[in-house]
Amino acid sequence: MQLHFLALLRLVVPVFLLVLAYFFREHFGELSQETQILINNMPYLTCIAAILMAVQFRWARMLLAASGVVVLYWIIQNHLQVSLSDPSARGIFVGVSIALPLLALFLLAVPERGIWNVHGLVTVVAFSVLAIVSFYSPAWLPAMGASLDAQIFFGSSSGRL
Repeated sequence: MQLHFLALLRLVVPVFLLVLAYFFREHFGELSQETQILINNMPYLTCIAAILMAVQFRWARMLLAASGVVVLYWIIQNHLQVSLSDPSARGIFVGVSIALPLLALFLLAVPERGIWNVHGLVTVVAFSVLAIVSFYSPAWLPAMGASLDAQIFFGSSSGRL
């Protein structure tokens, strides 16, 4: 395998921004109120920009990935900021844990053929149905109660789940 150093130059700006954000995160409280609001909404703005670019360039997989990221970020920010011992938060967490890998595998398996055609429409509908089914699957899983948690985390005396 040959390493192309010129291709790695594309990673310089994102790595620099991550290092800069890491070192200046403790100064976040010193920023003005308007800047804090802008920074708190930056993930949504970035995903919207990615969605608009995906529509402009007719990339269905990028559109679905950016849409999935913005929904995932919204779910985490609004519903998973509590302890996972809360049954509703645990159900949401399990749903997201099932949905995220399934949707990523779906996007890897689907070929890129654009957005504004029958294949793109079928891809968007299949992605949406898979997201809904996998997100609501914890409600359909049997024995989501304390007995299953105890068997998984502490082992069972009978040796089976």
